[in-house]
Amino acid sequence: MLNPMKWTNAWLCLGPLLVYVLDVSLTLMGQPEAYWAGHLDQAKEGNLFPRWMMHQHPWLFPLVALVWLPTFCTAILWLPARFAKVVAFVIQVGHTLAASSWIVELVPGSYLIALPFMLLSLKLLDWTWRRVPSDWPPDAPCKTASSS
Repeated sequence: MLNPMKWTNAWLCLGPLLVYVLDVSLTLMGQPEAYWAGHLDQAKEGNLFPRWMMHQHPWLFPLVALVWLPTFCTAILWLPARFAKVVAFVIQVGHTLAASSWIVELVPGSYLIALPFMLLSLKLLDWTWRRVPSDWPPDAPCKTASSS
């Protein structure tokens, strides 16, 4: 039987969701006019898998992005908190870095925007993690070779 969703983990979806939506939006905004005119080989994307999708069809990347979002949120909700936090961390940090690279690419002199954005994402990560109770077992005395 499957474990029920852990709604307290919903806090962990907030940061990844926000930076993911920003990253996908900036990715689409960052495409050159030639890409939207049908020259799919002109797609600009550093990640190989999304770039491959963009080379196949202009709607493939946005459609997969729409499927990926509820997929990672569902995983975060179903996993025990200790694993959900790892998934949330990896997704949030990865998309924060990707969105930051788009900010630098799209806005001249925007290093001054990208750095505070990364720090804000870190603060959001910390804030959401503090709202999810840990499911690690309480500290127990360690058994050592001398105590057995």
